[in-house]
Parts: sequence; structure tokens; C-alpha cells
Amino acid sequence: EQKQQELLRAQQYAKQQQLASEKEKKLIEQRQKVQELITQGKNAAKKKQLEPVLAYFNTITMPADKKFAAAAYTDMAHIVYDIANATPNLEKKQAALQKAEEYITQARADQPTTENAQFYAVVTNAVKQADEQKKAFEAHQKQAALQARQAEEKKKQEAAAAQQQIEKLRTKIKNFIAAGKT
Repeated sequence: EQKQQELLRAQQYAKQQQLASEKEKKLIEQRQKVQELITQGKNAAKKKQLEPVLAYFNTITMPADKKFAAAAYTDMAHIVYDIANATPNLEKKQAALQKAEEYITQARADQPTTENAQFYAVVTNAVKQADEQKKAFEAHQKQAALQARQAEEKKKQEAAAAQQQIEKLRTKIKNFIAAGKT
């Protein structure tokens, strides 16, 4: 009976080892898939366009390994941050910065490191600057629109005044002609 218990324990241990090995294999496969998608996103980022990069990143399912996930999210944040810095389009810059902020926030949640905290500060500062640029741009657009409306109104007033002058001259000419006939 003791041999049966030892045999049973050995079988249970072997089964646990097999399950652990399968779990480790699955984790390795998940990590490889994430790395492949990040690499594809990095390659797509060479064109400095956010949408193709996000098409890869949005399909990523992070494994439960927090350290790995933090490193992956940090890589993703750097990639989209670089796109934000390369684009002159303010809306695209904001979208990329928001994604970078989202990724670095997740990296900090998974593994709070000094590097992640510093990069988070850089990204949030860039987000604030982009928001300020957008507000300034919108204010400039509103001012330009107002000036355009004012210029249009001035043209209309000048045209109306010119039309009044023409009508006055016509009336004078008619009166002059009428006075000459009598």
C-alpha cells in the first residue's frame, strides 16, 4: 500500500509538472505573439502613421506576466510617442499622444519603475502641450473667422454705401435732365 501511495504521488507530481510545462509553453507562445505584433507595429511606424500601428497593437492580448506586459506596453508607448513627435497634424499628434499615455499608464500599473514614471511625465507633458496648441489653434481659427465675417460685413456696407451714392447721382442727373427740359 505504501508503494501504491508513492506511485500515486509520483503520478500526481508528474501530472503537475506536465501542467506546469504546458502552462509555461502557452505563456511563451503568448509572449512571442505579442513580440511579433509589436515588431510589426514598429515596422509600420516607419511610415509615421498611427492607424497601421494601432491595427497591430489593438490585436494584442497581453499574458498575465506583469513584468513582460509592462515592458511590452512601454515599447508600444515609445513607438506611438515617436509617431506623435513626427507628425505635424495636430489631431493625429493628440491621438498618438493619448495612446502613448494609455500604454505607459498600463506599463506603470503592471510594473511601476522609475523609467516608466519618467516617461509618463514626458508623455503627459506632451499631451498638455498638444492640448494647449489645439486650444491656441482653435482660438486663432475663431479669430480668423470673426475677422473674415467682419471684412465681409464691411464689404457689404461699402457696397451699400456705393449703391446709395449711385442712386443719389442718378437722382441728380434725372433732376438735371428734367430741369433742362422745362
